Amino acid sequence: MRSPTLTPADLVSWQARWCVAHICTEVARHTGHADLIRETIDGMGSFALNDLAAAPTAPPD
Repeated sequence: MRSPTLTPADLVSWQARWCVAHICTEVARHTGHADLIRETIDGMGSFALNDLAAAPTAPPD
């Protein structure tokens, strides 16, 4: 029994470009979901975290 898919029945192969583009969009979409969950947990937005990461560190004493 074949699993249901959205691909045409006569499709023999996929182009690598299409596969890579599809994987990139899926990863980006799920990364956005994970970011929303993280923001809910820690209360910090992406811009605030980027500012913290870009802040210069103090020289050791």
